[in-house]
Amino acid sequence: MEIPLALKRLLATLNKEKKMDLPSWARPKNWMKNAVATNRGWVNEKTGEVYKKHSNLKDKIDALAPAKPAPKPKPTPAPKDEGVDLSSMTKDELEELGREHGIELDKRKTKKDLVAEIKDVI
Repeated sequence: MEIPLALKRLLATLNKEKKMDLPSWARPKNWMKNAVATNRGWVNEKTGEVYKKHSNLKDKIDALAPAKPAPKPKPTPAPKDEGVDLSSMTKDELEELGREHGIELDKRKTKKDLVAEIKDVI
């Protein structure tokens, strides 16, 4: 057993802010060695011995912990190729663009054929 994440988060927040003190029931007593909060109460993490019974202790400590902010959704990058006028690109640029999309273009073909091949892929 290890210290619940919510308790760790709460302790870290309190250490930073130092504004609020934990209630006495939410802190293990000094005589409780290797104590971990569980829903049964304070338990020795190594032996499983119940030091002090306290129903739903872990749930109550979780309720004290500040809510974890929801992760921000990552913006999806817009495709670079949209709005690019393929006919204004050189054969070298078209070949490089084709490689980015996983196709190998033959520069011996006409520019019109190269543009058509790329449009099929994109």
